[in-house]
Amino acid sequence: MKMLNEYGKSLLKPWLSVQNICLALAICFVTVLLIRTYDLNKSELASWVQAFGSIGAIWGALAVSRRQITMQANADAKRAELRDGAYLAVMESACKNVRKLSEFVDGGPTLNAFLLMWDYHVGGLFESNMEILKGIPAHELGSYELVVSHSVVMTKMIRIQGVIRGLREADERYKKVQEPWVKYQYSEITGDNEVVQDALERYKVALAVKRDFMNSQT
Repeated sequence: MKMLNEYGKSLLKPWLSVQNICLALAICFVTVLLIRTYDLNKSELASWVQAFGSIGAIWGALAVSRRQITMQANADAKRAELRDGAYLAVMESACKNVRKLSEFVDGGPTLNAFLLMWDYHVGGLFESNMEILKGIPAHELGSYELVVSHSVVMTKMIRIQGVIRGLREADERYKKVQEPWVKYQYSEITGDNEVVQDALERYKVALAVKRDFMNSQT
């Protein structure tokens, strides 16, 4: 019942404006003026009242319809804003884990130390981020720049995952891997991280542009 009352208030509120009150007073004034000027009988008066009532009903229906359309548009915009915020959070989390990975390899850890860090700290979050990013429908992102940035982050994360898989396979197969080769793989991760962070910044800019456009339409 409370929700119904709130909805009723939201529909009634637009009617309680200065313009509507002035319009109602004007209609009453015109009606009285017509009665006095033309000496209308009851039948004629009823016809005029019916005519004014029909016009008022049409105008009221249009006003309610516009109100409902506006409310629906605002609700859709709010849902889109929440969805965009969730997608941004996923992007930021994914890029943060890529950055942590890059910062760790910058220190030149041994391959064993790196794989331990991956297994117990970053790996699970990294792969979870990837799965969530894969599940984001491209058409919901809303612009070319957002789709491209999302695709770049996904592509680089898949590539990093492949590099780590190669490091693990080499460690398991050869037990002692050449250090220069390991450092080269680390440099690949570092380079991919730079591209990922740039894509994140581009994503944020494109999202701000999208929000500004959506706000201008409401």
